[in-house]
Amino acid sequence: MKKKKVDVEDRCCLCKAVPEDVHHALVYCPSFKGLRKNYVPVMEQLPLDLDFLVVINFIIDRRTKSEFTLFFLITWGLWFRRNKMQMEQLLLLPKQVINHFMSMYKTFTDLRSSSTHNAKRACSWNPPPRGFLKLNVDGVVFLDVRKAGMGVVLRDDKGKLVMAASKIENAVENPSTIELLALLRGLQLIVHLGFSKLDVESDCILQVQELNNKQDSLSADDSLIMEAKSLLKHFQEVEVQHVHRSNGE
Repeated sequence: MKKKKVDVEDRCCLCKAVPEDVHHALVYCPSFKGLRKNYVPVMEQLPLDLDFLVVINFIIDRRTKSEFTLFFLITWGLWFRRNKMQMEQLLLLPKQVINHFMSMYKTFTDLRSSSTHNAKRACSWNPPPRGFLKLNVDGVVFLDVRKAGMGVVLRDDKGKLVMAASKIENAVENPSTIELLALLRGLQLIVHLGFSKLDVESDCILQVQELNNKQDSLSADDSLIMEAKSLLKHFQEVEVQHVHRSNGE
């Protein structure tokens, strides 16, 4: 648009330092400086100011197919992060985004490499430890109607259904927000039931990381995270863990 003389802001929405192009957004932005090198060490040898296609060829010539795949996986995550900031003014931490996409990729590769039997076993619901109840939560966003839905299921250590509920949430467009709301609604429903040991499962790895992090959250949903952490403190023993999307079914 800038090249066509349209009066728009062309500086990087993350670092605000220079006009943004593909090379800056995906490789050189200082907002994630050095992060790639932890996952793709060959980036340490990368000269400055290379065209993005040259960067791709540089990595192809020096690394294995799996590392080349990892490079594009990280690129996908950083582009998602950039668009969240550009379109929604939502700032996500680079490491959180990359871990999320790597988790998705690990789920895909694990299931792809396993047999049908092992895949079914990996995607089956497992009971909690004896004396615990397990809360499975999930949320989904329907962008076309600007609505979202959430569901919660509570089972005991024998798999017996204790409680299930679903609810429509209006004007929620962020998938991570509806996942948090699903957990929050579930905790609000069960916190006064009188049991003390809880196992929580969610397929949203960003949510799980935030809830297990003892430091204050820096995400846009920090108030929801604080409220969820406050409710979790009502239980004597509690564990929040990430599972594959099909495990809670």
